[in-house]
Amino acid sequence: MKLTIKSLSLSNFKGVKQLNLMLDSTEVRLHGANGSGKTTVADAHSFALTGNDSTGAKANTITLDADNNKVYGANEVIEVLDVDGTEISLGRKVITKLGKSKGEEVEKTTYEYTINGAPYTLLLSASKVIVFA
Repeated sequence: MKLTIKSLSLSNFKGVKQLNLMLDSTEVRLHGANGSGKTTVADAHSFALTGNDSTGAKANTITLDADNNKVYGANEVIEVLDVDGTEISLGRKVITKLGKSKGEEVEKTTYEYTINGAPYTLLLSASKVIVFA
């Protein structure tokens, strides 16, 4: 199987407000100073495919503002792949909102997934992953 990353789009993902990478080369190298976002790009790729970061840990998608406060809303990654000549778009979105429950402030998090722009539901069991379109 031949898999090629064609593009990677980040929106409010781990401190990156907006980034669209069009990868039309056979080789891509990321260069930059410490803290410039190289690992964030790798984490976005892993998150799109697995929901985990590039180390295999559950991805922390939270974006912080200049004062280190959480930015509530949607954190999203969309990755377009070419798999043996077939283009596939995978999207993962984490939506975190601040609300109230029994008079207390609470965070409510929901997850949305897309394949080729169409929503799907992901159910996990100990032995398999089931995708419902």
